[in-house]
Amino acid sequence: MALSLSGTSNGSLNNLSLSANTGTILDSANTTFFGADQWYLSSDHTGDGTITTWAQGSSTTGGGSIGTGLTESSGIFTFPVTGIWNIKTVLYINANTTDNDWMFINIQTSNDNFSTTNASSVAGAHEVEDEGWEAQIQHDFLFDVTDTSTDKIKFVSSSFSAGNKIVGSGSSSMYTWINFIRLGDT
Repeated sequence: MALSLSGTSNGSLNNLSLSANTGTILDSANTTFFGADQWYLSSDHTGDGTITTWAQGSSTTGGGSIGTGLTESSGIFTFPVTGIWNIKTVLYINANTTDNDWMFINIQTSNDNFSTTNASSVAGAHEVEDEGWEAQIQHDFLFDVTDTSTDKIKFVSSSFSAGNKIVGSGSSSMYTWINFIRLGDT
């Protein structure tokens, strides 16, 4: 059986014909397939441990999402549907004047509700004497969520000296944020 679609656009005839081929046409309104969600750090994070001051949405005008968003509790994110998710973080860090300073921010994933290991790790370093520093660091990680009840993710800081911080968002700017984008089925 052949499928033939025809229509007009700007006075021109546009045709699409498929013969002897099978396939699925993806409905862009299908929010179980598509998913995009944004979270931002609502206040500064200091010290070592799970980063917990996340807020959903955008602290600026014009932020958006697609489908059902993630949920977060005590810094642990739960996905609304299974699939391959791209997780992109942008973290604005600010270090004090301590010499030889290292700051680690780890993505930790779990497929058993957090008897976990690090899936990805990124660090900032300071080795200039008597000068503070700041940087924006990024993670980009693909997470295969096969079970929404057990496959979780969190972000953990370590080796933070006194005065070091991840900068939270202001009233009109996002300094630290996470984008979760569902790329497809697992």
